[in-house]
Amino acid sequence: MGGLSGEKPGGNANAATGNNEEKHIGNEPAETSSGNNTVSEPVVPGIAAVMLSKGMTVNSTVLKFAVDDMDSARARAVSIAAGFGAANQVFPEQNNGKAVVVMRMTVESGKASDLIAGLGGVGTLVDRQDESRDLTSLYNETMVKYQDLQTRKSAAQSSEERRQLESQASSYKQQLDAWAEEAGKRVVVVWLEGK
Repeated sequence: MGGLSGEKPGGNANAATGNNEEKHIGNEPAETSSGNNTVSEPVVPGIAAVMLSKGMTVNSTVLKFAVDDMDSARARAVSIAAGFGAANQVFPEQNNGKAVVVMRMTVESGKASDLIAGLGGVGTLVDRQDESRDLTSLYNETMVKYQDLQTRKSAAQSSEERRQLESQASSYKQQLDAWAEEAGKRVVVVWLEGK
């Protein structure tokens, strides 16, 4: 469930990567050296390319609860998340024969275990899954696609083509920002299901 979309973008992609990144900005060629040879590669004007040289890991925990009162459980989970400063997104209620509410919380790693313990009072814990995903290569691939769309957008002949490319680029940018916001934090997905 780590790939849920629709979350609002976090800060910029540079914020979560620290100083361990390569930056290519503006019209200057990026230089990479290999031994005594220096190779210049063209860089798209005005586009900041941030390729990660250090790992981007997103840690997540999925908690599935059976609850008696959905409204009360949802309100309690939202309150607990707020108490720990967790960014919280509540998805629309679904019904698989039982009422289901899914919540996605992003919290600082140091507060994660206390948040998870606090959420234990929301209902009866049915299942817990912990996962750690290294998104470095996926982030870099998405960044390359984003930059390609930006290049194609500047060369587009029609305004309709530019709008279409801008829409695709915006989608990639939102995903990149979301990953950058979640890197180094813990994502807690709370699944509430009526008994």
